[in-house]
Amino acid sequence: MRCNFSEQFGRSMIEMIGVLAIIGVLSVGGFAMYSKSIAKHKYNRAADQISTLLNKINVIYSNKSNYANISASKIVGYGIVDSDMVITVNNKKAIKNIYGGRIYFYNGPTNDSFWITIDGLPSAACVALASMDWGNNCLKVNASNLSTIGIMASGATANPGRTAVASRANNSLPMSPATAASVCTGKSNFVAFQFQ
Repeated sequence: MRCNFSEQFGRSMIEMIGVLAIIGVLSVGGFAMYSKSIAKHKYNRAADQISTLLNKINVIYSNKSNYANISASKIVGYGIVDSDMVITVNNKKAIKNIYGGRIYFYNGPTNDSFWITIDGLPSAACVALASMDWGNNCLKVNASNLSTIGIMASGATANPGRTAVASRANNSLPMSPATAASVCTGKSNFVAFQFQ
């Protein structure tokens, strides 16, 4: 006796290709959203690092007459830096930011102000930090003493000194995103903030 099975089990090749195509499109979309989320988290974390340091510096220097000889190693020595941000470079303590770059401190020319500089920033983070409204209460920064923002597509120097920072100064606060985007073009940029 012969049996004929007219029912088919399983899926055809075309149906499987369709399912794989849909899964591929959803995966690409999910990966893009994840990448944007990570990028936003990083520059928000960089802003938090800066605002935390600034608030603690304001407390420490509130009873001092000026910011003479302020440096990353002194800031680390005060014990106000998270341990995961502290690194040693040339036998000195330094501060690392979320992007793997560094955070530097310089006193102003008359010691009545100081610069905080964050380097190693990708262009999107550079634009975001330079054009951020640092007076926004969400950042919990006393931005009334923020006087200048400077930006530069570094790469020329790993340690942007006082002269380079001052030459990129922009006293229009907050800096417009278009202005920031016109300068933050490299893969490793820096943003500097002057506080008085």
